[in-house]
Amino acid sequence: MLKYALLRDPTGWDPHINQGATQYTFTANIYEALLRYSPKGTLEPGLAVRWENPDPTTYILHIRRNVKFHSGNPLTADDVKFSIDRILDPNTAATRSREFSVVQSVAVVDPFTVKITLKKPDAPFLELLASGEAMIVDKKWAQSGQNFKQATSGTGPFKQGPFEAGVRYALVKNPDYWEQPYPYLDRIEYASVPKDEVRMQALQTGSVDMTEYIPWQYIKTLEKDPNIRVFVGHDTFNVIRLNPKRPPFDNPKVRQAFNYLIDRKEIVDLAWGGLSRPMAAGLIPEGHWAYPNLNVWSYDPAKGKRLLAEAGVNPAATKIIFDSTTLSVHIDDAQIIVTQLQKAGFTQIELKTMDVPTQQKKRVSGDYQMFIDGFSLPNPDPDSYSVWFSSGGPLYAKPVGFADDTLDKLLDEGRTTLGCFSTGGPWAKRPARTSTASGVCRARWVTRAPAASSTCGRSSTMAKVELSRMTWREAQDAFRRNPVILLPMGSVEQHGPHVPVGDYRYATEVARRIAARTGALVAPTVPWGYSEHFRPFPGTLSVRPETLTLLLEDICDGFLRFGLDHLLFVCGHKGNMPILEQVGRRMRETHRLRVATVEPWSWLTPAFRRDAYGNEKVSIGHGSDPMGSLAMALYPEDVRKDLLELGQPPAFAGVPFKSSSQLDFEGVPAFVYLDFDEVTANGVMGDPRVSSPEIGNKILDHVVEIGAHFVENFAKLPTRIAGDGPRTVPT
Repeated sequence: MLKYALLRDPTGWDPHINQGATQYTFTANIYEALLRYSPKGTLEPGLAVRWENPDPTTYILHIRRNVKFHSGNPLTADDVKFSIDRILDPNTAATRSREFSVVQSVAVVDPFTVKITLKKPDAPFLELLASGEAMIVDKKWAQSGQNFKQATSGTGPFKQGPFEAGVRYALVKNPDYWEQPYPYLDRIEYASVPKDEVRMQALQTGSVDMTEYIPWQYIKTLEKDPNIRVFVGHDTFNVIRLNPKRPPFDNPKVRQAFNYLIDRKEIVDLAWGGLSRPMAAGLIPEGHWAYPNLNVWSYDPAKGKRLLAEAGVNPAATKIIFDSTTLSVHIDDAQIIVTQLQKAGFTQIELKTMDVPTQQKKRVSGDYQMFIDGFSLPNPDPDSYSVWFSSGGPLYAKPVGFADDTLDKLLDEGRTTLGCFSTGGPWAKRPARTSTASGVCRARWVTRAPAASSTCGRSSTMAKVELSRMTWREAQDAFRRNPVILLPMGSVEQHGPHVPVGDYRYATEVARRIAARTGALVAPTVPWGYSEHFRPFPGTLSVRPETLTLLLEDICDGFLRFGLDHLLFVCGHKGNMPILEQVGRRMRETHRLRVATVEPWSWLTPAFRRDAYGNEKVSIGHGSDPMGSLAMALYPEDVRKDLLELGQPPAFAGVPFKSSSQLDFEGVPAFVYLDFDEVTANGVMGDPRVSSPEIGNKILDHVVEIGAHFVENFAKLPTRIAGDGPRTVPT
C-alpha cells in the first residue's frame, strides 16, 4: 500500500472535464485512453493496440481485446464511440470538446474496430487521443444511470475505493487489469493535507510515503534525509488571469502594462528561494522541442506606467479584486504581486482568498477580475495552447469571452501543417501573439518537488521485483547480477474469528517492499507451513515437516543451479522456524551453501511496542497483533470486525499456557504437546482491541526498514563454503 499526502482535494471524478492536477492523480489511474505516452514521450498503444491513417482525414483504430471495465462490462468499439460522442456533446462541457470538434463521425466497424473521420487534417489528433481528458468510459455503466461526478468505471489499474470527501480517498487494485503483472500496489490511500508543515511532518515521520508540492524552504532539509528522495522539476507554472470583459482589463494596453509591472525575478527569489524560473513568454517549458525562446516581457515599470497612461487609467483610482486560493503555491506569489502593484500606484488592490473548489467555479464561469492559479501542459504537443487561447478554449478564452481572429488562424494552421514549427511558421508566430493579445500574465515556472520516503511502495510502472511476474528472458537478465532471493513463506491458520487465515500474505508484502528498496527478487510464496497445533480450526492447512523440508530444499536447489547463492527466507510463521533450521543445515552439508532466515515479527521489540502501543507489555498473540493490525492495514475488506471476540487466558487443566506446547507449571516450564483448541475455544490469545490500521502500517514500516538493512548487508556476505562435494564433519 502507498500512502500519499495531497495538497488539495479532488473536485470531480469525470475524466472528460479538467478540474485540476489533483483530479489527474485519480482519473489517470482509474481510466485509460486509446493511446498513451512512453517514458520517452512517444506515442504507444493504450486501449488501441494499433492504428492506421490511410488518408489525412481517416483513422482506423483496433481496440484491445479481453479488457474489462471495473463494472465487469467488456471493452468494445461501442464504448469508444460513446466516449468520443460524449466529449462532443455540449451538455458534457468537456474540456477537449473544441479540439474534438474536428471529428466528422465515429463509426463502429466491428466489435473491436473504430473508424474516425475528420472534417479536415489535424496534425495533433493522435496526441489528442492520448490526452488526460480523452479517456474511454463504460457505455453500459453510464447508461444505467450512474453519476460521473461521484462514481467511476474505467479500465485502469486501480478502482475507486472508499472515500470521505475532504479527509481521505482510496484507490484499490483492479485484479482484472489487462496489463499484467501490474499494478504492483494493492491499494493507494490519499490524505488531504493542505497545510505545508503538516504534510512535511507526515513525510518525515513516515505517516505518509509520498507527498506533492514541497515548499522550497523544506527542500534542502528533506534532501539531507537518507530516508527521503526529492524529485525537483519545472513542469507546472503559475499564471495570472486578467478578465478582458471587466475594467480596467477590457483595454489590451492595461493587460500589457501588468506584464511589465510584475517583477517575475523578485517572485522567484522571495517566494521560491531562487529555485523557480521566471516565464518570459508562452506556456511551453525550456527543453521542449517547441520552446519559442522569446523574451516578450521583462520587468519595466516605466513602460507599464506609460501604457496605463495611454489607456487613460489612473492606478490610484482603480479598484482591483485579486483572487487566490489559500494554498502556499498560489498565495505566496499573490502577496508579492500585490506589493509590486501597490508600488506601481494600485493602492486599492484587494487580495481575496478562497478554497480550491470556489476558485475553480470562478475559473469555469469567468466570474473574476484578476486571479492566480497553476497549470501544467496536458500533453507534449504544443497545440495545448488551444485549451487556453483559441476561441472557445475552456481554460481561459471561453469563460471570459476572449477571441482573436489572427491567433485562431495561426492555431488552425498549426493543426493542419506538418513540420509547422519552422522559422516563420504558424507555431513560431503564435507564442508572441498570445503574449501580446491575451489577458494572461505568466508569473513563473513552479519548482514542483514531490518527495517519497524510502519505505514508499512502488507504482505500477516501476521495475518488477517478483519472479512470478517476469518472463524467462527478464529472469535471465535479473539473474546475471546475482541478486538476493527473498523466499517468503507463512501459513494458512486461524488468527481469531475476525482475521483471514492466510498470514503468508503479510510475509509476501514485507518481501515485496524490501525488494523494492534493495534490488532483491521475490520468489513465489510458499503459503503452507507447519501448523499442526491449529488443525482443529476450519481453514487451517498444515504440511508435514518432512514434506515441507523437501519442498524448500528443492526450491533452494532450483535457484542454486543458476548460480544464485544469496537465499533468504522471509518467514511469517514461527512454527516454520525449526524446519527452516533443518533446511539451512542440509543445504550447508549437501551444497556447501549458507542459507539465511529472518522472522520479521520477532523484530517487534519491547521498545517498538512501547512506541506503537504505549505499553511494551501489551497483550498480543493469536487473534490479536501483529496479524490483526496488518490485516486492517493491507486487506481491510477481508477483516470481519463484526466477528471480533475477546478470549480467555489460555490454559490447560488450569495450568497457564505460554506458547507452542509450553505450560507454566508453578513458574517452571513444562512441555505438553497440545492442539490449540485444548487451550482456547475461539483461537484468541491476545487482545484484539489493540489492533488498528495505523499500527499495521507502523509494523510494516518498522520491519521493512530492518529487513532492507539486513538484505543490503547479507548481499555482501560470503555464502559459499570452500571445497568440493558434500561437506563432511571431521571425526
